[in-house]
Amino acid sequence: MKYLPVYRWPAPPLPLPVGVTAVQSLPGSPGTTLGLNARPPWFCDAAVVTTPEGVPAAIEVILSGRDDPRIHTAAQWLEELMPGAREMSDLELRREDLDRD
Repeated sequence: MKYLPVYRWPAPPLPLPVGVTAVQSLPGSPGTTLGLNARPPWFCDAAVVTTPEGVPAAIEVILSGRDDPRIHTAAQWLEELMPGAREMSDLELRREDLDRD
């Protein structure tokens, strides 16, 4: 069973594939959230749709797990709030001499 976090709960009926269940998106929900008419008010990756016609394509992109420029990432949100902020690479996170203070 796969779960699709959805913001704006309760969600209207959605065209979900077999084996996928819509659940309420909350802070810390794993994966990308399907935002219905708005992105959640917390940092997360979200595919926001403003029309019912956009829902099937957004669901397909979210469930595929592939990178897509239409998904608004938490890193992009931080960049909007704090220009110059960026996501650290795995290599940077693994460095032993990284200042963690």
